[in-house]
Amino acid sequence: MWIIFEEKRQKGLFLTQNAFLQISKNLLVAQVFIFPVEITEMTAKGFLIILRTAIIATTISSARMSQSPLQEIRSEPREFHKTLKCPSKKLEDLSEIDKNLIQDEYQIARDGHLSGFRPLFYDIQLKVMNFEEFGASVTILIKSVKPTSTVIINFDANALKVSNENDIRLKLLKLDSKESSSFNDLAKNVEREICFNETLKSVTKESLLIMDVHETLHAGRLFLLEIHNYRGRVYNRHTGMTYGQLRNLPPSSFGLRRTDPKLPSAALSTLFQMRHARTVFPCFDHPIFKTNISVCIEHSKSTVALSNTVSQSTEDKNDSVIDCFKVTPKIPIYVFTFSILENFTSVEESKGSTSIEIYYPADEPAGRFSWEKEYTSEVLTYVKHNFDVELGVDRLAFLNLRPCIMWGIENYGLISVDANQMMDNKKELSRTILVHEIVHQWLGDDATISNWDEICLQEGLTAYLEGSISDALNFSMPLKNSVAQKIAYLINGFKRIISAPIRKFNVTQDIANHCFGYPFVVFYMMREAYGEELWTSFLKILFKEHHFGTANFTRWIQILDEIAPVSANKTMSAGQFLHKWFTQDGYPVSYVRINGDKVDIIQRAIYGKEDWYTYYGVSQYIANASGFRPVLYKVVLGNDGDSIEKDIFVDNKNFTLGLSSNIPKWIILDPAGVTLTRVLYEPEIYMGIITCFTTGQNCPITTQHFKRIFNDFCFAFSQNGIFSSYEEKSPSNLNVTAWDTLLATLYDLSDKKTIDLPRQCSCCFKPKSLLIHEPSRYGSCKSAWNSYCKDQELMVSIGRDYTL
Repeated sequence: MWIIFEEKRQKGLFLTQNAFLQISKNLLVAQVFIFPVEITEMTAKGFLIILRTAIIATTISSARMSQSPLQEIRSEPREFHKTLKCPSKKLEDLSEIDKNLIQDEYQIARDGHLSGFRPLFYDIQLKVMNFEEFGASVTILIKSVKPTSTVIINFDANALKVSNENDIRLKLLKLDSKESSSFNDLAKNVEREICFNETLKSVTKESLLIMDVHETLHAGRLFLLEIHNYRGRVYNRHTGMTYGQLRNLPPSSFGLRRTDPKLPSAALSTLFQMRHARTVFPCFDHPIFKTNISVCIEHSKSTVALSNTVSQSTEDKNDSVIDCFKVTPKIPIYVFTFSILENFTSVEESKGSTSIEIYYPADEPAGRFSWEKEYTSEVLTYVKHNFDVELGVDRLAFLNLRPCIMWGIENYGLISVDANQMMDNKKELSRTILVHEIVHQWLGDDATISNWDEICLQEGLTAYLEGSISDALNFSMPLKNSVAQKIAYLINGFKRIISAPIRKFNVTQDIANHCFGYPFVVFYMMREAYGEELWTSFLKILFKEHHFGTANFTRWIQILDEIAPVSANKTMSAGQFLHKWFTQDGYPVSYVRINGDKVDIIQRAIYGKEDWYTYYGVSQYIANASGFRPVLYKVVLGNDGDSIEKDIFVDNKNFTLGLSSNIPKWIILDPAGVTLTRVLYEPEIYMGIITCFTTGQNCPITTQHFKRIFNDFCFAFSQNGIFSSYEEKSPSNLNVTAWDTLLATLYDLSDKKTIDLPRQCSCCFKPKSLLIHEPSRYGSCKSAWNSYCKDQELMVSIGRDYTL
């Protein structure tokens, strides 16, 4: 039938109504239905248009699929379409798109596809002849996982310009094509081209390229998606231009950046995390998608090209070189990378089957960076011994850039670091950066999260491992000290809202703001609660079961619950612990009250709020906790120079600790300051702590923790959070004398510089007998008293709400 039709088309013959009906009858044999149309006679071209625009639905049973006549009928149109030339296309820019028409990032991670497709392989051809612009062609092997008539990819049309929209093509591979076949073999096994609609849609705001087709593409088929001959500009923040001049430059690719052009060495490097790969390549720019990637780079003979893997072939041209690199394992596109170097030097050392290479500017002395080889070797040995894993790459390279946009970028096999931070191995920061990026080769490059909302899982645990490994190898201070510093910074100096780590991340800086402090501390607290082997066991399972795969938050919880379930000693599993800390904003405050022969610990929470009059725009406040957070506290109970220490696992909002011996004069929760909590006490307990510290009778309280105890008190005073309940400040329950004594003592300690109280506290605690003789000028304590102190909840409750 199709042969006859093709002959008539070539002769320019008309297709009569009878001929059309005969063809339709043959189509019905194959259970292919088309809407009836009224025709008298038409050209073959006209009939083709009708067939392309008709709605076709098939209901072929598996029994009839095996019949050879049907197979012949279904295969013949493919041969015809192979010769069909698709119409010209144009690219239309849309300011936005109906959100209901596309999946959001969470849905993509959950569904495992974008608009019905998932990528399997990237073949990338790059041409980078200078440090200002680049050209590329990309072919993506994709698989349909559901019936669809729309192909959507991430593509920043603002930064990338396609020379000819007809270079965007979709090709259907034959049924016998295998995912595991070589890319060259697949490219030779095309069944036919699938024509896009004449208008391709670019949504600049969402960095999406939306391509509709005229037919339904069925599930389980392989396709080649080609976007060839496009160009982009390198992002350069070192232009020396004014803001107005920069605004007039053409848009550039934020994911491809160059080093300072004023320096004798030059480098292009990538920053694809997060959502920046789309500014350099058309791609599926989501962590859930992990693929093999092949790249060839044409570059000037005066430069060196690097990528995640080693070069496996080199071709010389007249004034350029083409390097083709080994295919990567299955990695997310955001850890793929390439670099172009000029005037760089390298040193190399072998570590087992892995070569360690260090690249640095040629004008720098080698000794400044050669230490990276030795330290990298130590870290790899430690990781192999403790986690039973080795690197899956032939070469691990460090690229020392001046500057690097981040201290370190964990691209798989090719790590970028800031040379200014790495020039001296005597700096603790240099050593910990190196450890952090090496750990990412497994946690974040090999086993990864499934969507950006979960990025704090791998970043936070990597930060914890950075501290743990650095401590074990004597690269840094003890881990406990690092944790205490992080907490002090978080609760006293970090003027941002402390949000739940599982949250919406918009820009790369959000990772630095939210993932390196709070999550790091939580992972340490879990180690203290469930044992030092918790994370070793967890990582062994993760690396084994999710090798070059993804594991989402739910899977992390499942693994932790397998390792540390609910037991007689722990009323909460490790997975539950992680879930409660990672899904709630803020952090806890614990009120400690001695009540007869028991100690009550009542938990509330501290949140952040936008506040225009604070320096950084955020202030903290105490409120009833919307959800409880578990804490393992070390508790010190003191009495007459003696003290005992014990661990308690606080597993509800109102926890009670029974006392089996004498009632303590004072009690301290978390004496080392390694839990992300503030702790508030009764005035009698505060006085016992002061007596212990000032008399030095075998007191376990350090100067640092003594200061933190009263910083927490001042914070609660300023936030009207001294009392845990309304009943505590009622006249019948309030010990006014104890509060008067405590405030006078605190002022005296502050005046003697024993503790460094904020001025808003020291002025408020100043006795009336001293305040009344002060002048009332602006900035004096008397002025602070009348405008602020007297209105605070504690002062009103104990009768100090007078005006001086």
